[in-house]
Amino acid sequence: MRTSGIIFYLIFTCIAIQAQNIRNENSDSISSIARLTAAQTTIKRFTIRDRDSHKNIDDTLFTDFEKYDPAKRFETASLGIGNIGSAQQAVRLQQRLGINTVAGFHQYDIYKLDPDDLSFYEQNRPYNDLFFSPVAGQNNFVVGAQFSRDFANDVNVTLDFKRYTQEGFYQNQKTKSTALGFGLWKSNPDKNHDLFIRFVGNNHNEEVNGGVATDTLFDQELFRLRTAIPVRLSGDTMRHQHFNYIMDNYFDAVKDRLSMHHQIEFETGYFRYGDDITNTANDSLVYGDFLVDNRGLRYYMGFTRINNAFDLGWKQKVLGVKMGIRHSYQRYTPSNESLTVNDLTVWGALNLNIGNFTSFNGNLDLGVGDNAGNLELKAMIQLDAIQDFKINGFVHIHRYDPSLIQQSLIITEQLIYNNAFAKINDFELGGSLFWEKANLNLKFKSGVRDQAIAYDNRALPYQIDGSIEFLQAELDHRFEWRFIGMENSILYQTFSDNIFNLPKLYSIHNLYIQFRLFKRRLLTQTGILYYNIDYDGGLAYMPLNGAFYPIAQEAQRYHYTEFYANFKVDRFRMFFKIDNFTELWNREVHYQIYNYPQFDYKIRIGVRWQMYD
Repeated sequence: MRTSGIIFYLIFTCIAIQAQNIRNENSDSISSIARLTAAQTTIKRFTIRDRDSHKNIDDTLFTDFEKYDPAKRFETASLGIGNIGSAQQAVRLQQRLGINTVAGFHQYDIYKLDPDDLSFYEQNRPYNDLFFSPVAGQNNFVVGAQFSRDFANDVNVTLDFKRYTQEGFYQNQKTKSTALGFGLWKSNPDKNHDLFIRFVGNNHNEEVNGGVATDTLFDQELFRLRTAIPVRLSGDTMRHQHFNYIMDNYFDAVKDRLSMHHQIEFETGYFRYGDDITNTANDSLVYGDFLVDNRGLRYYMGFTRINNAFDLGWKQKVLGVKMGIRHSYQRYTPSNESLTVNDLTVWGALNLNIGNFTSFNGNLDLGVGDNAGNLELKAMIQLDAIQDFKINGFVHIHRYDPSLIQQSLIITEQLIYNNAFAKINDFELGGSLFWEKANLNLKFKSGVRDQAIAYDNRALPYQIDGSIEFLQAELDHRFEWRFIGMENSILYQTFSDNIFNLPKLYSIHNLYIQFRLFKRRLLTQTGILYYNIDYDGGLAYMPLNGAFYPIAQEAQRYHYTEFYANFKVDRFRMFFKIDNFTELWNREVHYQIYNYPQFDYKIRIGVRWQMYD
């Protein structure tokens, strides 16, 4: 703690010095510098997913800067097993993506870099964005970096790197999660051609300790050092690895109305878990029916995918049409077996713009290969006819196969289960309303999941004979008055039968004050974050198949809070934060997943620096 305090003091001193030594010390220096920067610098971001939408880099607000852990952000809110970078269960009921065959491991999704989220930049200056946040020494930190630069012959290169390294504060819970992305964009304006090359690597390593062996020692002074608390497993290792190599070619013709696109992608990786010694009573408590050999347990699934896609598009001011075909060759190697899949999808998309106030987008995917019978239909209408209001409505119909891990599991060359599940059918209807003047965003979704798959209290998958109805409603509101601000993000979801044991209410509340110091150069924000989770049952974790499954013990509500202070000078930011601020006066141990305690209070700092040179 002393080291963190010294680092905090030094960084804050540097910020103060920088703030007081601005060349132009007039009261309007902020606006003068802002106008100068805007005139000289152009940096816009876009992704392959939305190639025609180039958005300016935002450098005006903190925008959840202090929420360094994606599990604590509203959009990716998750319940975890006690460490940053550890296995996570999404708070929201998740929707399957696409209609292809999938392995079904998703416990590290929030720490992954999706290839379609790798940013490219339209710029006239190099762009660097650096982030670093340590806690309790050098063995627990988050580091991130983004870089982009133009080179000769219309070439743009981009890098995206993020790493979560956490030794943790209990025995045998170390995590190391790395996401690396590299992109090259070669523009050939004379030939109406754009070439994009991407590499994305995701590596997730975790020691799984099975949770604490007893909850009776937390109040004893000798066990305030949490590494003294006994755990159930000796740090058995989980590793998920996924590499993507992608090349896209875009051709535009006839005044950019006609477009052609080809993509080739190679994917490789594996899911692996191992426990060398499984002959104790604690092993029986953790693994249950999965404990098939007291000499150790092994699970492995390797995969290789080769994806090939081609599409044609025609775009006018009012109407846009696209049609395409995608082939995916997939080979999976669970244990000593081999499974080959050839998924083939034909698809079409329609975009219709009526004036400046209404637009319609529709997409239809049909499986005609090994994924025959699968389909996905998305249709959305947007209304901008009322000033300061944006209204969206959508319908989503989805039919897909169960994941591979839901259908079959082999551990240490022994079959645990082999299911013949039917296809799953989803129907969703919903919409959203954004009121710009009030900073209010409302979302609503109601749906039915037919033949849903869940896990029983032994972590074994099962399929219901019938349907589950669900409803999700979200509110996101921001209020500011003078130097006081408040942000509220609320998710409510309910089920006709909550076989998933997901929380019915999850909300984040942020109350802060914001002001400027040092001749208005230092923007300061300090406040309290409050996380509210209304559990509907409890969840336990099975590392062998990555399942979060329901148990009889219900998770107890814990009033989790965080105190923070953010500071910003030009493009340099810093935060000071006390995680689990509640624990300073409430000595209760906080659990999100059964038997895996969350951290006690910790002091953390973080810095971010954007550089345009």
